[in-house]
Amino acid sequence: MIKVSSMVSDVAIRDSVEVSLYGIVLIMDFEHATLRAIVRYFLSNKLKERLCIYSRKTAHECFKDMPANILPVEYGGSDGTIQELTEYWKKVVEENREWLIDDEKYKPILK
Repeated sequence: MIKVSSMVSDVAIRDSVEVSLYGIVLIMDFEHATLRAIVRYFLSNKLKERLCIYSRKTAHECFKDMPANILPVEYGGSDGTIQELTEYWKKVVEENREWLIDDEKYKPILK
């Protein structure tokens, strides 16, 4: 899921005229809140401030971080259903397959 999110973000940022990434909001179906605490434990303070993680049960709280119109209907937004958005972004990623493959060549290799 992280890889797909990264590919979608890469394409969205590439295709936007002006983009400033101030943070990341994740809505994940966490069974246990401790996983969220573990993930945040390893982040720097700056990243902790910029990463918001919500569960399905707390997704409505994300309205303080972003406008409702960009969320799927299932989370109280108006930007289509999760299924519609999944199909849209799947198509976008598939249409940009070659660019995404080529882009991987230029990513840093961490040792």
